Amino acid sequence: MANCWSIRYPLKQVVATVMLVSGVVLTAKAFANDPDGEPRLRDRFADLAISDELPVGLTLGAFERSLQTRYFGTYVFYESLSEQDREGVYETYLRDSHIAAIRTATLERLK
Repeated sequence: MANCWSIRYPLKQVVATVMLVSGVVLTAKAFANDPDGEPRLRDRFADLAISDELPVGLTLGAFERSLQTRYFGTYVFYESLSEQDREGVYETYLRDSHIAAIRTATLERLK
């Protein structure tokens, strides 16, 4: 009897894992193949994709919204800065739109 249980238990794990993986794959395919001709789900959010830089030439308001949407953690620190320090970070962005430069400018002004 002990041998039957030891065989059934791993079998249950294998079946559960296969069901879970196949469910995830089927769900992913359903989102990728939108039958209504709408953009695929991943394409709808392509503008939110994380990259290493923000779009060039944003206004201050657009810069802040983009920072909040794409890099919320950095935005939280940015938001705590004085208005003068925020303008300094924005000027850094105008010179270099890479998030590393924006983060460095933000963190330097926190001190």
